[in-house]
Amino acid sequence: MQVNLNTRTDVRVQGDAAPPVRRSETKSADHATFNQTAAVEKALRDQPESRPEAVARGEAAIGSPQYPPLAGIRGISRLLAANWPAPE
Repeated sequence: MQVNLNTRTDVRVQGDAAPPVRRSETKSADHATFNQTAAVEKALRDQPESRPEAVARGEAAIGSPQYPPLAGIRGISRLLAANWPAPE
């Protein structure tokens, strides 16, 4: 897949494309509101740098020869093989 970015603003689109909407014509409901931004930022600040129980669980999993489970590895490899793009 090839993506061409057109960063020029003076290029007009021809065809059945709808004309661009001016900022004054947009509805106020179309604009995002960020009323809860402060609450989200506070909740993020209140989170600890690390969770000791998650770190302990990860350390135990790394030391285990059964991690990651073989069934999980096989499932992921099947998904990758089924969705691998065909060569051109």
